[in-house]
Amino acid sequence: MIWYCCLMIAYWSIPRMMASRIIRGIAPPIRKKVRCNSMTVGRPEPLRLQLAAMLDRWLAPTSITPQQKDEFLAELERVLETSKLEALGEFAAGAGHEINNPVATIAGRAQLLLSGETDPERRHALEIIGGQALRIRDMIGDVMLFARPPEPRIERVELWTVVNRAVESQAELRVKQASQINVDIPPELTVSGDRTQLLVLFSSLVRNSLEASDRPGIEITLDARQDERDGRPWTVITQTDDGPGIPADVREHLFDPFYSGRPAGRGLGFGLSKSWRIAQMHGGEIRVVPTEGRGATIEVWWPESR
Repeated sequence: MIWYCCLMIAYWSIPRMMASRIIRGIAPPIRKKVRCNSMTVGRPEPLRLQLAAMLDRWLAPTSITPQQKDEFLAELERVLETSKLEALGEFAAGAGHEINNPVATIAGRAQLLLSGETDPERRHALEIIGGQALRIRDMIGDVMLFARPPEPRIERVELWTVVNRAVESQAELRVKQASQINVDIPPELTVSGDRTQLLVLFSSLVRNSLEASDRPGIEITLDARQDERDGRPWTVITQTDDGPGIPADVREHLFDPFYSGRPAGRGLGFGLSKSWRIAQMHGGEIRVVPTEGRGATIEVWWPESR
């Protein structure tokens, strides 16, 4: 596996933001044609397919089982996903301060002008300016929270209580969509973590499933089990739904900040990014389990001790 060693050396020897680009460059460009507004455009294949093609090309002369190939691809995807989001966080920390200062000036100036303005049209224009400036401020706040989140306050948390509170926080949207949410978690099951951050994590997961639904009346189920991996005990919380599912090209960007499958203006695309960040800060991870057809399954792997 000489090529694998070279790849890992390259990954740890260069800035992490460049790692994904280099690996994409190694893989042969695979593109497929899609029809969009009567025009044919090229769209890159999901990263997993590019990595699979690279693996087939380099390991053609050697023997590797399909299971070994899948395990390698899954692990490499997780490494790239983590490095990509960490690089985004580092960028956001620097850019957030620079953007926030002029936005605060715009919002303050608009508010000052509005206080002395009597013309209805001008007042309306100033209200729009001030409102959009505040929207940018909220976006920057999410960016900064993703880049430099508060240190978790670790305590023993009743998982059933936190998950049910997360479900209750989305009651308005659930009722509006006539959806059903089931919580099948033992009341005695506890985990170590920050109670508030856990609430944010599961609220974002539930809300994402509800908002991604393409029809009313979907069913969401959250359950938990205890597992072991790498000699460590884990609590695995699984959320499943019978919604439209998550296409492969969407899975690749699901936890990216500002990425959203909804039309522009209907959401900032930060909910799942915050969930990923919270899990990562506690030493855990969030996985999207590939499924065929409709439905989505997301697993939260939570370590027993931090």
